[in-house]
Amino acid sequence: MYVENVRNALYKLSIEDRAALAKKTKDILVKRGKIKNSVRPAEIEKYLKNFLDGKETNIKYFEGFLEALDEMYPNGAEGALLGVKVKKEKTWRNILLNITKEVPSPKLQKYSDNEFIIKELKTLFIGLSERTIGIDVDDTLIRLRALNQLFQINDEGKKDR
Repeated sequence: MYVENVRNALYKLSIEDRAALAKKTKDILVKRGKIKNSVRPAEIEKYLKNFLDGKETNIKYFEGFLEALDEMYPNGAEGALLGVKVKKEKTWRNILLNITKEVPSPKLQKYSDNEFIIKELKTLFIGLSERTIGIDVDDTLIRLRALNQLFQINDEGKKDR
């Protein structure tokens, strides 16, 4: 019953969320020393698909799926085991993922593994966002547009130099 509940919860995730879950599972299992870093996320996705299809699954992958659910969703593993729908909470992480989806950044790519740069970027994003949110949607849009215009002016000024 519980395993079937987890299967149903994972099956209800979007393809994009399943891919993210596979990547998170890989990271968790590598960190725990259960698999090698050379295992590709696509292989984990294959194990996930096998699990969804009711095929035998190695317990380490099942545990990895549960841990990944917990990291990605509030009470994710518990909810999945109990048959409660797992859903995303409106967190800064989810908002940032949503707005940066499919936006390549060659300038930032070289810093993608630098925890200090990432921490500062998170602080910057949250600080700017919190200070830009207004009383209502119209006020917020005005503030966002003003901030974006400020950055565009600064970018244009650098090009002229």
